[in-house]
Amino acid sequence: MRILLLNPPIYDFSAYDFWLKPLGLLTVAATLADNAELTLFDFLDRSSPLMPLVKERSTDPFNRGKFFAQLLPKPKPLATIPRKYHRFGIPREHFQTWLNTQPQFDAVLMQTTMTYWYPGVKEVIEDVRQTNPSAKIILG
Repeated sequence: MRILLLNPPIYDFSAYDFWLKPLGLLTVAATLADNAELTLFDFLDRSSPLMPLVKERSTDPFNRGKFFAQLLPKPKPLATIPRKYHRFGIPREHFQTWLNTQPQFDAVLMQTTMTYWYPGVKEVIEDVRQTNPSAKIILG
C-alpha cells in the first residue's frame, strides 16, 4: 500500500516556524512504516528544495524562522481585519508538479493542525483528487 503523508499549507495573517512540525502525522507514520510505502510532503518544510527563499532566509540557533508567504486577498468574513492575509508554505504549483511525477497513492493521511486553517486542507484535497481520484483521504 502506498500512503502519502501531508502537512498542508497555512492560510492566515501570520505564521512562523516556531518548531511547527507535524509530530502527530510522523507518529502515525512510525506505526505504519513496516506495513506500507510512505511518502511525506510537508508544505511547511523550510529546508525543502521546493521551498522558495524568503528575503531574510535566516534561521535562529534553534532552527526557527520565516515561512515563504504569498499575499492573498482576505476572505470576505475577514475583510475588516486591518492586517495582510497570506498563504504560507511551498507554493501550490510546486506541489501539483511534484504530485504529477508520483505513482498513484492508495491513501492520503493529512494533518489538520488548526481548524481555521481549513483553506490549506481544502486546496490540497482538490489537488490530490486531480491525480489520485480513488485514494482514500483521512484527516487528523
